[in-house]
Amino acid sequence: MNNLTLIGYLKKQIKNNGCGSLSISKLSSYSLEHNELLHHIALYAYLTDKIHLCGKNEALYMECMKIKNNENYIRDCKEYAGIYDAYKEEIGEFKKEDEFKAKIRKRILELQREKSISNYRIYTDLGLNPGNVNSFLKNGDYRKLSLNIVRRIWKYVERI
Repeated sequence: MNNLTLIGYLKKQIKNNGCGSLSISKLSSYSLEHNELLHHIALYAYLTDKIHLCGKNEALYMECMKIKNNENYIRDCKEYAGIYDAYKEEIGEFKKEDEFKAKIRKRILELQREKSISNYRIYTDLGLNPGNVNSFLKNGDYRKLSLNIVRRIWKYVERI
């Protein structure tokens, strides 16, 4: 799992709201019918430097130009503040997940020592990527494995 960027968050929100594409020209047309995504799409176009592709939708283009021409517009506009707050909240969820993974990792390492289970045995028996498992178990890189995989490892190590 990678750290979620604002652009990544916007992509996710746009895709989750029914638009199957991240093409700015398609999003421009899509936002004509789905005005609730106007600010998400405008911010995405601005951050990816693709404002010039918003010409099909005058409202979207004008919104992008407001962002481009006024640095304070994003900070002062309540719609963008809401988007940013939701983004920060989602990042907080990832931090909570990482804290939970840290607790599980600690328990896995304790069980590995008690039962003399190698990392090799874990990733071969479970059919997992060796680099990601080693990075998680040896270095504590919580982004390398999903919570479901971490739970699988934990259950496996407890069972042995």
